[in-house]
Amino acid sequence: MTTQSTRLLQEAMQSLSFGSISGTYALVGETANPSQVYFVQNLTNATITFSQDGINDTFQLPTQGFLLIDAGTNHGTAGYSSFQAGTPLYAKGTPGSGQVNLTTWYLG
Repeated sequence: MTTQSTRLLQEAMQSLSFGSISGTYALVGETANPSQVYFVQNLTNATITFSQDGINDTFQLPTQGFLLIDAGTNHGTAGYSSFQAGTPLYAKGTPGSGQVNLTTWYLG
């Protein structure tokens, strides 16, 4: 009997402080690898709008909100979904404190 084993590796957390967030989109970070788990946190004191192209609004997170997408960690190395390497995340809003974070995991 053969076993299939993959490791789930974490990329370094990328953050954008409240002082860098304004009414226009600023880059939070981007995936370095094809990522299966995508975790976005809004740790600011305001609702933040996010985008993947820096132009079109994609989703909003309220204060202390988060978005967690598991696109394929239970699929092994065959037939899984992922965010492409280089997928950016932008944020805009008017917070007075805190930060937004992007953390991703990929199969290695």
